[in-house]
Amino acid sequence: MLLNLTTALTNLDVSRNNFSIFHFPQCLQERQLRRLNLSHSGITEVNSLLSASLEDLDLSYNSLKEFNNPPQTLKKLVLSNNHLTSLHFLRNLSHLKELNVDCNKLTVLVDETKLGLGILQQLDVLHAGGNSYHCDCALLQTVLLLNKTKFISEDPGMYLCATPKILQGTPIMKYSFGGCVKPPCERAETVKVGLVLSTIPEGKDCVVIREDRRGVDYKLAKDEEAQSYFFDQVVTVDNIQSLSPVLLQPLTEAVSSGYNGALLICGASSEEIKSVIDNTIIKQVLENLFSHMIPNANENLFISVSFLQFYPDGSAVDVLSSDQQALKLVAHPILGNVVVGLCEVCVSSAEEAYALYESCRGNLKSNTGLIFSRCSSLFSVAVEWKLDTEKAEPEICRSRLQLFNLAGGASRTNLRGVCPLVKILDHTQCEATTDGKYLPFLLKEVLTGNSQTALVYCLHPQGLCSQVGSSHITPLTESSFSLFTGLSDEETSAVLALAQKVKSLVTKAVIGHWCPRVTEQKIRDDIMDLRAVMISEGENEAHKSFRLAELTQSLQSYRTTKSKWHSSDRTRESTDTMKYLQEQLREEMEEHMREGKGSVEKVQERVTRIQQLRESIREEKLKSGAAIQTPDLCQQSHLEYNIAQERRRQLKEHHGRLIQEEVEKMERDLAQEQLPTEGPERELLVLTRERRVLVLQMEALRTEAQQAERDLQSQYDQHQRELHCLREESLQVFRVFRQVSEEHRKMSEGRYRGVLLEAVQDAVYLSTQNQELQAENKQLCKALGELKDALAVQSDPTSGLASQQQ
Repeated sequence: MLLNLTTALTNLDVSRNNFSIFHFPQCLQERQLRRLNLSHSGITEVNSLLSASLEDLDLSYNSLKEFNNPPQTLKKLVLSNNHLTSLHFLRNLSHLKELNVDCNKLTVLVDETKLGLGILQQLDVLHAGGNSYHCDCALLQTVLLLNKTKFISEDPGMYLCATPKILQGTPIMKYSFGGCVKPPCERAETVKVGLVLSTIPEGKDCVVIREDRRGVDYKLAKDEEAQSYFFDQVVTVDNIQSLSPVLLQPLTEAVSSGYNGALLICGASSEEIKSVIDNTIIKQVLENLFSHMIPNANENLFISVSFLQFYPDGSAVDVLSSDQQALKLVAHPILGNVVVGLCEVCVSSAEEAYALYESCRGNLKSNTGLIFSRCSSLFSVAVEWKLDTEKAEPEICRSRLQLFNLAGGASRTNLRGVCPLVKILDHTQCEATTDGKYLPFLLKEVLTGNSQTALVYCLHPQGLCSQVGSSHITPLTESSFSLFTGLSDEETSAVLALAQKVKSLVTKAVIGHWCPRVTEQKIRDDIMDLRAVMISEGENEAHKSFRLAELTQSLQSYRTTKSKWHSSDRTRESTDTMKYLQEQLREEMEEHMREGKGSVEKVQERVTRIQQLRESIREEKLKSGAAIQTPDLCQQSHLEYNIAQERRRQLKEHHGRLIQEEVEKMERDLAQEQLPTEGPERELLVLTRERRVLVLQMEALRTEAQQAERDLQSQYDQHQRELHCLREESLQVFRVFRQVSEEHRKMSEGRYRGVLLEAVQDAVYLSTQNQELQAENKQLCKALGELKDALAVQSDPTSGLASQQQ
């Protein structure tokens, strides 16, 4: 009530109170308030918008962890003795001249992913001592900034290293950056914009293409003055090929040099124009890229493609994946935003890549039906190759070409929906990645981050003049008129304004050179340092838990990227080993069959060698199968469980704060209402307010239950995938075991049959020999009898003499 009477209030000091969550009064938003002191008030969150005229704000000695949406008119901001970990909220404070962030939890001031040098360099006074600076190569830009004497207004001895422990207490000004790699080559460029106009008959004069074909003059009505819009190239559908040297060729050259590139296509609303775009622009971009890469291709080059479909509700679907794994957007320290779980298909030519693109588009059209025209898509081509392969740990160069097809119009009244570019440029807050809405994050990266970007916007105004400057050109054909549906004057004006606004954006493309081992070690060191800090402080703050989860996910995505190179080497080595073992087995089997029977020792030795070779082949198959398995599913499941648990905890705390605020508001309203302590009016008012609180509680419980159900479903799907993998692995083991057992049985059966055959042959041979011996024995017995008779006659002389006398 008192504040309503102070209409000329400009300075307000309400320090040393206990606000906790500060709500800026509506009455003060209407005052020309210049200075506001809220220090020593225990504030943890500032929810309401502050005064638009505020120039001096003091929020020191509070408990702020974040400070979102500060007034853009601020010239002095004091945030000392809080819990801030980042200064990203300073991006839009173009008038800020004095900043005090002493004694917070900042590890670095200049972070290109959150806050660059621009805002800090405009300051006249900067206080940033007593923070927890992490001394590594990322601190270089901060030290360079602080070395400028006009920025430091206190003792430089307050700027000390907090981590790692070996450098704790070292002044950051004395930290040596000699071992740090020089910053990679950075290319800062504005987004290139090309405008494709439909070709319609003469007789309209609302749009005139400028003489240099780098802009258009547009007017809503004949009596109004024409507005000029400037772009990099303006063409019609008939000469759309002229976009290639201006937009497409520089883009593919940058990608082949190691930079990330992105091509955004908007306004292609009809099937005819989509076909023209696909057959000219998309196909030409792929051919240009492969023509630069394939001549230098070798075994160290990998090219893969992926396809994401974005539905009107923001959900994303991996078109190339058959099992539809859960997708996650992870901020990789080198690669930027990476969609973990996205299926990638290796290709070797532009024809294969374009065939996959057409196939995916055709499948989407048949699956989505009527909403196909309202769906956006992203076709990505990832190129990776090794540098200096003679090193034990060579560097990897990775670039990426992203082809966006964005649905919707530039006006919020368009029946096809709003183009995602409008939401990005209007600074619409990005939604949480946990809901699977990744398109705003991916677009923001290609429009303002590490990418060289080009935009092609197809436009069909209701009136299009067939003049270029003052010179007459060929009349526009009637056949091309069917390619487009005419846009209203407001929609045409919105498209031109949107395209020109995109052209003013600046990207900073950096060559993607990185060493896998160094990156892995850095991530591991960050994880260890963060864990040490969390253990030493004895409390697990939410932002640190999320930071730990992000680092763990980055490490997992790094392992996935690294495994592509090692899997190729392992596959090549496994193939050579398998061929050698199979050749040895074939030779042993041929030798065994050729020699036939032999000594028992030789046969047993050969059979042993054959069994050993079969066992070696089986083990090699198991190794090669294990090499292509996905990362540790148990670890991933545990990580997802921790993230889901933390998400539910934060949601519960948020609902608790909302309910508490509603209860406090009810108590304040009851205190302001001058009603008797008892009576039906007061009871009715209390019941109404309590009903509102109960409804809020029920809604909170319903939201928490839905979130828990989604997490449970996600965990169930994860367990099903794990069971499927385990079942497949067990079946594979049993199949191999059955194959080996069957081969062993057949080999034993063959050996036993051979032994039996040899035994039968030996029996027949022995029987024949026995018969022959018996015949010889009879002959010998007969000869022996005759010999005995002869000897008996010779030995009897009496019988011989009697015969002579006779």
